[in-house]
Amino acid sequence: MTITTDRDRRLREDCGLPELTVGTPRARERLAAVRAAAVVEFRRHGFLGGSVDDIARRSGVSKPTIYAYAETKERLFLDAVGDALIAAYAGLPDVGPWSDPDSARTALRSFLLAWAQRLLEPATIDLRRTVIGEAERFPQLAELWARTNAVYGDRPLADALAAMARAGLLELPDGDLPLRQLIAMGIGAPQLVATFRPKDFERSELPVVTAGAVSVFWGHYGKDAR
Repeated sequence: MTITTDRDRRLREDCGLPELTVGTPRARERLAAVRAAAVVEFRRHGFLGGSVDDIARRSGVSKPTIYAYAETKERLFLDAVGDALIAAYAGLPDVGPWSDPDSARTALRSFLLAWAQRLLEPATIDLRRTVIGEAERFPQLAELWARTNAVYGDRPLADALAAMARAGLLELPDGDLPLRQLIAMGIGAPQLVATFRPKDFERSELPVVTAGAVSVFWGHYGKDAR
């Protein structure tokens, strides 16, 4: 995927990752192929182990052409992985409509499940491991991940919870503790397992995990549950 929205471009630029630019449609097509090949290579082998020769073979684009797009391996790594980080969130919906406690819980469950399923795709988990492993060398990628997660996940969920509180459905304390608790139960816990103990992770359990997270959350903060 090549980033196309102004919001995504700002995310990259704010983290010091301006997008590579090329002029012609043919060059843009080749750059997209290079990015896709680079993400696969770097996910598998990290920055140091990733081979530009193998990226050239995988993409069908010559090594000199790759270096014409990105002057260095570091620049290619930052561009390709940064693009993939944002692309992992592409199409994530906002919290759906609600009007009462039942529909509000349904909307929260649906959003958490969509978010968890997106982040716990095997390729995205591999990408997460890559960013963790390279965080000291490339801290801007860790920052980009955090900001993208906040824009596409945290903020819509926080806005929905605040609206539910204003509507009298939730009684929330000041601060972001309720948000953190809900995310930790519905996404954080399975993400840790999927990242570091993948053999113990069952993707089929995500609907039960996210539904349980909303149930526990609502049982504590929902006014109708008191």
